[in-house]
Amino acid sequence: MPDYVKGVFEKLGFDFSHRSALSKFLINDMRYKLLQGLSMSGYRMSYIQHLKNYHHWTSVQWRAYMDSKLACADGENMFLLPQIKAMRKDFVNFLSPEYDQNIPSVSYLIARVVGNMESNSEYKRKRMQMMDGLHLSGDHSFKLTKCVFAGGSKPFTAMYCILNEFGQVIAWWFTTGTGMKELEDSVKQITERY
Repeated sequence: MPDYVKGVFEKLGFDFSHRSALSKFLINDMRYKLLQGLSMSGYRMSYIQHLKNYHHWTSVQWRAYMDSKLACADGENMFLLPQIKAMRKDFVNFLSPEYDQNIPSVSYLIARVVGNMESNSEYKRKRMQMMDGLHLSGDHSFKLTKCVFAGGSKPFTAMYCILNEFGQVIAWWFTTGTGMKELEDSVKQITERY
């Protein structure tokens, strides 16, 4: 899909994967319901029910519109009466092959919501806060900051990571030097977690 078309749909609130898109509202709704304890297959079933309800109400509106056109078939509509009767064909059933509604699979929904959650910095911060440890260790790393540039210069000297005894990252910060004075307040906040 061309980038300009993708940009238009992203402004309308869609999140794209390789070959399809989901509305950001749907992804956020999935996240909220998962955090409330609903399983992914349960969410998919509720989403299918939502699609069925939407299909039903659309068909009701269509029938009402067609009935109103047939009820007042005078003036201009008198000549369109054969076309209106031909269009009055009822909506097909939601589960019929004619309708051909694409319903996302559970694995696709999981892949999309996990990708969205992992791209969210708030999610990552809360995920790190859930980890604890008996023995914490910290060290500066210079590998990543070699690749970070802003305006042609390096804004950071190092990245300071705190790990637990299992090697899991508890917290990390970009630093402008290797001194601990810069990190003093941030490291104190870690002790407030426990």
